[in-house]
Amino acid sequence: MMPKEIRPPHDAFMKSLLSDIDIARDFLKTFLPERLQALLDFQSLKAEQTTFVTPELSDTLAQTTGGNLLKEVIVYMVSITKIPARQWAEMVKALPAAIKEEVMSTYDMILQEGIQKGIEQGLQKGIEQGIQKGIQKGIEQGLQKGKEKKVNEVVLRGYQNGVSFEILCLLTGLGEEEVKAIIAQHGVEEDKG
Repeated sequence: MMPKEIRPPHDAFMKSLLSDIDIARDFLKTFLPERLQALLDFQSLKAEQTTFVTPELSDTLAQTTGGNLLKEVIVYMVSITKIPARQWAEMVKALPAAIKEEVMSTYDMILQEGIQKGIEQGLQKGIEQGIQKGIQKGIEQGLQKGKEKKVNEVVLRGYQNGVSFEILCLLTGLGEEEVKAIIAQHGVEEDKG
């Protein structure tokens, strides 16, 4: 039997408390400064039966918030709202200094985790694109080498069978000096037979 996940009691309390729209609205109106309240539309507040916190983030938050209710509320608010960064900044400015420091350190932690995840995703995408470009370049180089090998074979066989430099140049698209260089490089002699 799988052990039941243990959650701090205040987690369940806050979730049940804030799931009631009227209580959540009153809670926010009571604890948010008026300047912050002015930025929010309390009538559009609605309960969601979902979470935007991944299991990994949930574990991280449990470790980083250490049971700090204010941090958990901040993380919860940041996680479930779609408030633009500029509006968050305005709301934070309106907070009392002691709370503002806590909010900023929590917000910075969330941003840092987001930045780290973005870096990891960027690196992964860069690696994938690098591999694709490497494969493409390898194919191109392989095709080029194959083409050069075939041209060399045509020049060498033609020369061995008495084909003139003029005809070899026409067949391969090479200049006479290039044809002579291929023949000299391979030390092939003309077949006199």
